[in-house]
Amino acid sequence: MIIRFVKMYFKPAEINTFKTIFFESSPLIKSFPGCLDVKLLQDKLNPTILSTLSHWNSIEDLEAYRKSNLFKTTWAKTKFYSMLNRKQIVLSRLKMMLEIKAY
Repeated sequence: MIIRFVKMYFKPAEINTFKTIFFESSPLIKSFPGCLDVKLLQDKLNPTILSTLSHWNSIEDLEAYRKSNLFKTTWAKTKFYSMLNRKQIVLSRLKMMLEIKAY
């Protein structure tokens, strides 16, 4: 089994739009050959961070989905609304790394 986790950042005003896209697309994704499940997660501390968690039978099934028109159209809509500003993502990851405590 393959687990795919995709973390995305959204402007507060775009969160509900993305949720609509996800809930419209998720039944189609779940019915894609090899998809076992797909869920939407939202960060409790920072609700502008949403993630998708999907389970696949194999890497081949996941790659077939990633090459499909379903993925291409869903991702095109998603990335239009997500904050793909690389600088913001890098700074957010750096902040998270700095908050991790070593014991």
